[in-house]
Amino acid sequence: MTDSAPPLARVLVRNTVWTSLGNYANVALGFVANLILTRLLPVETFGFLSMGNFWTSQLNLKPKSGLHYAGIQHPRLNGELLGTFWAMDLILAVASFALSGAVATALAPLGYPAPVLLSLLVLMVTECLPALVGAIGMALERELQVSRLMLNAVLASVAGYAIAIGLALAGVGVWSLLAVNLSLAVLGSAGVYVVCRQRLPWVLRERWRFSGAVAKELLRQGLPTGLSLTAVLSFVATYDNFLVGTFVGYDALGFYDRAYRTAQWPNLLLSTVVGRIGFLMFARVQHDPDRLLHAVRISLWVLLTFGIPAGLLLAFGAPDLIGLLYGERWLESALYLPFIAVFALAGLVSTLAFWLAVALKDTRVSVWLALSQAMALVAVATPLTWLLGINGTLIGVGATAALAASLGIRYILQRVSLPAGEVWLPVGIATPVAVVCLWTLTRWPVWPSLHALAHICALAAVTGLAFLGTLAAVRPGQFRERLAYLWQAWRRTT
Repeated sequence: MTDSAPPLARVLVRNTVWTSLGNYANVALGFVANLILTRLLPVETFGFLSMGNFWTSQLNLKPKSGLHYAGIQHPRLNGELLGTFWAMDLILAVASFALSGAVATALAPLGYPAPVLLSLLVLMVTECLPALVGAIGMALERELQVSRLMLNAVLASVAGYAIAIGLALAGVGVWSLLAVNLSLAVLGSAGVYVVCRQRLPWVLRERWRFSGAVAKELLRQGLPTGLSLTAVLSFVATYDNFLVGTFVGYDALGFYDRAYRTAQWPNLLLSTVVGRIGFLMFARVQHDPDRLLHAVRISLWVLLTFGIPAGLLLAFGAPDLIGLLYGERWLESALYLPFIAVFALAGLVSTLAFWLAVALKDTRVSVWLALSQAMALVAVATPLTWLLGINGTLIGVGATAALAASLGIRYILQRVSLPAGEVWLPVGIATPVAVVCLWTLTRWPVWPSLHALAHICALAAVTGLAFLGTLAAVRPGQFRERLAYLWQAWRRTT
């Protein structure tokens, strides 16, 4: 594969690799911390936090404005953009906290547990504090300083998880979990300022000023993205938690939330990184069809090649993973993990499609991609959860995931001249081959007598060999070429 734009490839791969490493470090920190916290805290504590997070995500006005994405796409980074962005971000932060206080007051008489209301208020504080440096963070991300921001987040996470474990040992309940968010907000904001002084000092020296014209432009461009991304997609991401907590209970929500968070590991490791970097790259090359196709092709290949095996490993290894990591007390989560892990694979495609639509300013498409998922989830999952409990929630989430994947695939193939067979034929063959191999392995007569760690190691080895081996066999030239391209592009940046 010939790289028609080496500078773009170097920037893309460098940011993706370093952001990936930072993301992996964050996941590893959270993984270790949660191993400890799940053994120290009651199951319902995680349910309280999950319900508080649902309300916070619905009431937070900042991301719904889409200011961040509009700022990145604004043609000029100058004092007018910085001052206007900063003022609007602060106003929305104050309004969000006031709204959360009013809603918490209204929910209290309805019987909501005090830890849920506390979580709502504290989580909103953590969402509002970064507005103090929001304009600086936007400027850094716009100038592709993403890897530095990720390092800052990792350092803040280290402090946050250390404080959380200390509080859990002291027996302070939900405050142990909230401490992570508070630390990320305070230390992360301070780190953004430090990074800006080092990497973009001129931003701090610039004379910031408010412009009504720029404000209107940011809202006009940002609102469609903000509403579809946060008002709708954040609703989709948390509405199932609301259903389980409301119709089943907070203990059940704790188990479900643990399974959901575990199933999101591939998305955290891949979709979050590729989506974040991909959006920046897609926006920059949106008027160059060849470079856009190149960026989409590589992003999609990375997501599918490494995301599908990770999802299959979670699905087949659910009982061993949950029991080994969190303890037998959490084994109920293993009942839900296989289904959620498979459903989460749809996010590999739908996330990329959404960010492609945002970068290309296909407003109607980005709104429809998000809104269709919300409508499907509400229409299917709500009555089924009421009738069947968590099983009904899983059916609704599965239907929504299938819809998201089909719409995402259709949009990607419409926007770039990417032959369907190039992407879907290899993984369409490799996935069932890997499933058959994993199913055969778990039916091995000596399988039940092996230790859980041996199960996980064997499943990981078979998944990788079966899936990646089949990809290499179906398209050997393409497989070697893609791996070589990523490696060479990365080497040119170091």
